[in-house]
Amino acid sequence: MTDARPTCRHCLKCVVSKPRGLCWACHRNMSVRELYAVAPHCVHGPGAGSGSGTPPVRPCPHPQGSPGRLDTMSRRAVAGESLWHPGDCREITADVDGRAGHYAA
Repeated sequence: MTDARPTCRHCLKCVVSKPRGLCWACHRNMSVRELYAVAPHCVHGPGAGSGSGTPPVRPCPHPQGSPGRLDTMSRRAVAGESLWHPGDCREITADVDGRAGHYAA
């Protein structure tokens, strides 16, 4: 039976354990690490760079943690925009129980 786990892109011996397709030993060596770009599957989802992308056109009027805010953030990520606008609402509102950040389903 063969081992189906990928091997290190540099030493071709050890099992991959780091984002660049490197084993731990090769990843620790900065001169080796610089030879390999981060594998695309290690960048998680649209807007992963959070500050990357074009700035959003309008600030989000919804409070932090609210369903409206989450919807706005996901639309920004899908559109390739930065997730935050300097004018976004910074308010955190409480639900009917008075607990901040908790919303009834």
